[in-house]
Amino acid sequence: MIKKSRAFTILTFLFLFLFLAAATSGQTRRRFRQTPAPAPNFECRTFCSPDKLRTPVMELVWRASQASLAAERVEVTVYKDGFAKGVYVSVGASQGQSAALTTRNTAQDDRLPPALKKLVVVDSASLSTRPGMATIQIEGLEPGLNYFWRVVSGSNRLVAGGAVRCKAPVCPADMQPGQKP
Repeated sequence: MIKKSRAFTILTFLFLFLFLAAATSGQTRRRFRQTPAPAPNFECRTFCSPDKLRTPVMELVWRASQASLAAERVEVTVYKDGFAKGVYVSVGASQGQSAALTTRNTAQDDRLPPALKKLVVVDSASLSTRPGMATIQIEGLEPGLNYFWRVVSGSNRLVAGGAVRCKAPVCPADMQPGQKP
């Protein structure tokens, strides 16, 4: 049988150990607390279209001014090194625009996957909706595929930092047998 003094000593050490562990973990959290990151210059959001069955949509948002927006274009590739190899397409910021081929040479045109050829801008929010932010929504995406996006000015300078990777969602449809979409 353990003596009372020995049990008391063990419990005291255990209590002190737990107290010190709790005290130092609280200090560590306070010391290394992260501040919220500033709003990104370029971001990509994905969702399934509420109106069209099985249709993934990407919404691209970046900082822009009215003067710079006319000269900017959005470029997209599905290859990790597609921009370096010149295998990408451009999408304008106006509603209804389809992807325009901008490869460096025509030999690469055949290598473009269908996922890049079907892209179309379905919505383009004006700067008056969100001052200082340009927004476009793009459909024609291949579900589950990674897309790399960047915004380029008329002088071929990256506008919003670097490229952003965004994965197109897979959009299931809940339908009953015999029900029409």
